[in-house]
Amino acid sequence: MRDLSDLTYSQSSVIQKYIERPLCLASYKFDLRIYVVVTSFKPLEAFIYRDGFARVSTQQYSLDPNDVNNKFIHLTNSSIQKHNQQDIKADNPLHTNMQESYGREGSDDNDSCVGGSKISLLGENGLWKLLQRFSAVGGKDPIDTENLWKNICLLIVKSLVMVDDKMVYQPCCFELFGYDILIDENYRPWLIEVNASPSLARENSLDHRVKNHMMKDMIDLLDVPPFDRAALVRVIKKRLGNMAKTSRQQAMAATVGAAGSGPGGRMSTDQELEQDLRDILGPDFIPRRYGELPKKMGNYERLCPETINFQQAMKLKKKIIKSDWYSLNCTCLYYLFIMLYMMCRRWIELVKVYMYIDLKLHQILNDCLHGCTILIQNTQ
Repeated sequence: MRDLSDLTYSQSSVIQKYIERPLCLASYKFDLRIYVVVTSFKPLEAFIYRDGFARVSTQQYSLDPNDVNNKFIHLTNSSIQKHNQQDIKADNPLHTNMQESYGREGSDDNDSCVGGSKISLLGENGLWKLLQRFSAVGGKDPIDTENLWKNICLLIVKSLVMVDDKMVYQPCCFELFGYDILIDENYRPWLIEVNASPSLARENSLDHRVKNHMMKDMIDLLDVPPFDRAALVRVIKKRLGNMAKTSRQQAMAATVGAAGSGPGGRMSTDQELEQDLRDILGPDFIPRRYGELPKKMGNYERLCPETINFQQAMKLKKKIIKSDWYSLNCTCLYYLFIMLYMMCRRWIELVKVYMYIDLKLHQILNDCLHGCTILIQNTQ
């Protein structure tokens, strides 16, 4: 959108700030696709995969107004850039990776994978190594990729912390998210979007390497316990029968809640669930406790809980909530004072009219209102 007149007010719209000065690889724009596994939202527990993709544009970055609609310059999505791979120039990092890959045909080296318009984060030809290499060639200060990674992790933790109380509680579930992140020229990461159920399609050898390892490590991290399939079938049949029986009882009951709604019924339901789980998972199964590290993490790294980033994000969230609460209360007091002021001023006018007394209370009230206004402005 180039003008506000193009905005359709009858429809919901998302307005984003365009990062005009992104960090580039040899003058080519790129962004990151990073994978995050959330094993629980209430309480929050999440892990980030250390490897991922840098999605590189196939044409050099430009702020020329004539190129504003050129998707191959401004949009790094692989679904777009794959249609222009034949136009990859020799100075593009994608070309370098492909040339080295072709030169190592038949090699088992992980870094010799062709990735279309993507490169991996790790490895000798991965993003972190390329950033250090290009900064050295350009005579710039070396990029602290470890600190950059920490800032990316903090960004992701903040996004999770701000929505954790809005997510529906679903025990025994997990979710894989695909984070799209852009880095600007000052090495600050910006969140573009978060994709639920990101694409796991494998269209090239780099996809196979990164995504296969990522999914394998994710399954190891989740450590799904073995279970008795026959016992599971029996429990499902029993519960379906109980549901049908309860429905018939409720239809026949003359009063609401006649079908075992007391505390004793609740207790028996909890005990029945515990017994069903023991039958399915076995009597010796002990689930991993919240905050306890998984036995196998592979290339995953814990984001929360019990990390410095998580503690910082929680402090920031509490500060924002406290600040909002304080501002709201100050605003309410401000308007309440205005109402009282108007009432007192009216009373003064009536006294002056009917009792002919020259009071100066209205000046005192004006001074109080002015002081209160300054106080509210300073607190906001």
